[in-house]
Formats: sequence, C-alpha cells, structure tokens
Amino acid sequence: MDAIIKKRRKKALYIILGIVIALGIIGNMLPESSTTDSKTESYQSYADLSSTVKVKSDKFVEQNLKYPDGWEYESDKVSRQDDTTYTFQAVVLAKNGFGVRSRVSYFVRLVYHGTKDQSHDLTESWNDWEVIKSDVSQ
Repeated sequence: MDAIIKKRRKKALYIILGIVIALGIIGNMLPESSTTDSKTESYQSYADLSSTVKVKSDKFVEQNLKYPDGWEYESDKVSRQDDTTYTFQAVVLAKNGFGVRSRVSYFVRLVYHGTKDQSHDLTESWNDWEVIKSDVSQ
C-alpha cells in the first residue's frame, strides 16, 4: 500500500515539475509588453526637471505675494505628472497688509515645451515653460 502511494506521489511530482518547466518556456517565448516599455522610454527621453520647476515656482510665489519680503515655505512639493508636466503645491507663511504672518496656499501646473537636450541651463530658458493652471488661496 505504501509503495503505491509513493509511486503516485512521485508521478504527481513529475507532472507538476513538467508543468512548471513548460510554463517557464512558454513565458520566455511570449513578447514583452510594449506599454510599459514606451512609458519607460518616455520618462528616459526627458530628464527630471523637478529642481527647475521649484525655481520657477519660487518666482511665481514671489510675483503673487502682496508683500514679498520675509516669506518662507511651511511645506512644498513638486510632483511629476508625465515626462513634461509637473505640479507644484506649497503653503507659504507671508506677511499680510497688517504685518501679520498668514498662510497662503499655492498650486501651479507647468508644462515644459523645450528640447530634450538638457545641456543648457534650463533656469535661463523660461520661454520653454507654460503655466497651464494656477491657484492661490488664503
């Protein structure tokens, strides 16, 4: 009885092993997914411009403050939406008309229309950037 059970277990083990090997061979023969590759290539085609977005957003914040002296970030975040679109969110502590520090929230969405060649100083080429959405709230 034990010999019959051992033979059946051995046979089942060989069948399972054969199925695993066959699935591995079939998996290697299938073409790779092109959707993930194209997204990876897209991100690789443009460098990460988050630091440039931060500099541009700093200027946007300064231009939109009534009293631009002595402001500071309470929090700020740059997010890359795709290879050329970025969002900047910040909470700024700034003086109001009475000299009292208050919180001001900023949201800016920027698109880069420039070249993929990142060898030049991007902070000097502001014409390559477009603010497509902005919101300032207190």
